[in-house]
Amino acid sequence: MGVWGAKNFSNDGALDFVATEVVKPLSAHLLRAVVNPALAAPSDYGFEILAAVEILAVVCESINAHPPATQLVEDCRDVCLREWDAGIDKLDPRPGFKEDRRAGVPGVYLPEALERKYPNASTTWGWQWVF
Repeated sequence: MGVWGAKNFSNDGALDFVATEVVKPLSAHLLRAVVNPALAAPSDYGFEILAAVEILAVVCESINAHPPATQLVEDCRDVCLREWDAGIDKLDPRPGFKEDRRAGVPGVYLPEALERKYPNASTTWGWQWVF
């Protein structure tokens, strides 16, 4: 028998369910983007990748679920940034647009668990494109 608590997600069974039915499938979206970077481009599936990242962050923060592997998150971030930057470049933005955009956003909200795991992430321009 596992650990039990008074709240819905204060027991091993509930957290195991979240791990297998929520975190694992959403992490699979991240992995697909890493394996096939074209999936992370600004498109319907590219938005699904960003939604998966956001949902994972909220779920892991709010119920203390185990987050995906750090390397997977970092690889997915790098792929998304590269693909979205390429998408922006195709739109032929004015010179300095990306730099101005990044400078104009001093930081982004990160759930507490991610802020602990990546202490300076909220002010790193890369995370501003993920969150």
